[in-house]
Amino acid sequence: MALLDEAVKFYREQPEAAAAAIAPELGLSPAESLQVMKELVWLNSSEQANSKYLGSAEKPGAFASVLRDSAAFMKAQGAIPTVPSLEVFKAGIYSGGLTQ
Repeated sequence: MALLDEAVKFYREQPEAAAAAIAPELGLSPAESLQVMKELVWLNSSEQANSKYLGSAEKPGAFASVLRDSAAFMKAQGAIPTVPSLEVFKAGIYSGGLTQ
């Protein structure tokens, strides 16, 4: 978790430097990398564990919707052939372990 938090902090505080660091891995220029990175939601570990995103066993959060929206985008780009229903994504998330 510490490494994730460090990376999110680095991106939030120095987005241009973070984009330049990742650009070679993405095969993009630093400017293109920054553009792509700005389209993502950058959450640290405590934000990811927040019930708003992962939810709880009783009340699912928004993560399943985010996954479905990502799949819809990938389908529109021709990367995948179909998009499962939102219920399929919800069923694939084990929120019960969040309270343990």
